[in-house]
Amino acid sequence: MRPLPRRLRDGERGAVAVEFALVLPVLVLLLFGIIEFGLMYNRQQALHAAAREGGRVASLESSTQTDITTAVDGALVGTKFSSTRAITISPNVAKPCLNRAGQTVTVTVVATSNVDIPLWNNLAVGLTGKGQFRCE
Repeated sequence: MRPLPRRLRDGERGAVAVEFALVLPVLVLLLFGIIEFGLMYNRQQALHAAAREGGRVASLESSTQTDITTAVDGALVGTKFSSTRAITISPNVAKPCLNRAGQTVTVTVVATSNVDIPLWNNLAVGLTGKGQFRCE
């Protein structure tokens, strides 16, 4: 196979640069979108794990709301959110499982996570984790 004449090869150099300049923003958007989605999914899983841990502690008859909050905070160590987390315990009493054997207790953890993708609007996404256990 014969190589292209030199004048044809020289004329395509600028075309490659223009094509790359057109495709680069889309590739950057896609790459950072995948990374940010992965980070957000990791935070969502952390909230679910923290809510389950809080629900596990809450299912004990002697557990107080302070014990539950401590368990949730311990499970969220190392996970960063753009807002402080909010914990909801149902039933909302000092000892959720006191004299309630066989009934359920629910722990819900809510936080906000920012999604920062270059060339795109920054979004604040509300994430929720929920754990439900039977009182022992």
